[in-house]
Amino acid sequence: MTDHKTALVLEGVGKSFGDRTILDDVNLRVGTGEIVALLGASGSGKTTILRMVSGLESPDTGDVLVVRTRSVVFQEPRLVHSKRVWQNVLLGLGKERPKRTLALDALREVSLESRANDWPATLSGGEAQRVALARALVRKPDLLLLDEPFAALDALTRVRMQQLLLDLLQSHRIAALMVTHDVNEAVALADRILVLKDARISLEVVIDEVRPRTIADSDLAALAVDLLAELGVVDRSVRSRPDLTRTSPPAPTPLAG
Repeated sequence: MTDHKTALVLEGVGKSFGDRTILDDVNLRVGTGEIVALLGASGSGKTTILRMVSGLESPDTGDVLVVRTRSVVFQEPRLVHSKRVWQNVLLGLGKERPKRTLALDALREVSLESRANDWPATLSGGEAQRVALARALVRKPDLLLLDEPFAALDALTRVRMQQLLLDLLQSHRIAALMVTHDVNEAVALADRILVLKDARISLEVVIDEVRPRTIADSDLAALAVDLLAELGVVDRSVRSRPDLTRTSPPAPTPLAG
């Protein structure tokens, strides 16, 4: 893809498994430096989208256009316990004998340079996930894919990791597509939130509030309730913003490349 203002485009994407339609005419665009959160119930197709963008799945219909350099951070750190921390950071880099200094630079960004020679088994959950984040960053990606990256962490560690992620994305101008079940997390981090429902994007919300954000803010708390209503978690009658209507993003203009 040659449009330097766009990191990802899904255009008319459809995917079925057997007689079950997972995605139907999904259109999605992520701009350079933009953070987009994807919400949806289990089995709604969120992970299928991530797998398509990462090249592990192909759409049945439509097109997926994505920048060449992308990295994935999963819910589990997926560290190799027989390799030291710095060696884990360099896994899959693809360069011939990558230098240890690359790993140290990435670990410094997540405040773990002092643990470079340690074994993964000695790390806490938050530290292990920071190593996974360093491993993603060392590739210098233009797009970061995040699949419930903080779901397994305790509440305090999760908040700290969210802020670290936000700082890194903003400092490197990396686009991000984040799958999460946590509405508050989506509201705190994302520039846009998309709800995937009934195989399509049923709701798109742009958030222009400055960061750091807190769900204690009345407008953001109201937005969280609206999103929960769209997801079917709370009754739609409690919806706080009647002007918030369901909408599918317009089909993006095809890009060269």
